[in-house]
Amino acid sequence: MKFPAIDANSLSDMAATLTRPRLSKYLHASKNNLQQALRLYVFNTKISAAVMTELHIMNLSFTLICLVLTRIFSMPAVYCALPRPM
Repeated sequence: MKFPAIDANSLSDMAATLTRPRLSKYLHASKNNLQQALRLYVFNTKISAAVMTELHIMNLSFTLICLVLTRIFSMPAVYCALPRPM
């Protein structure tokens, strides 16, 4: 697995911006190597961004399936994960 290359300026900016609690799991995984922890953090954000659209589509699909099933079986839609109005 190849981690993203990060230049020294970006590393120092990220280290100054991200809190230690946010980085704690990455520091633990990298045995407290800050540079490696920041690379893991960037790698994680790239993976998250790659799957976000698919997860959103699945969420909408399951919500629609739930709504259809509640209509077919005359059940209240409270069982569907619908967003609540603000």
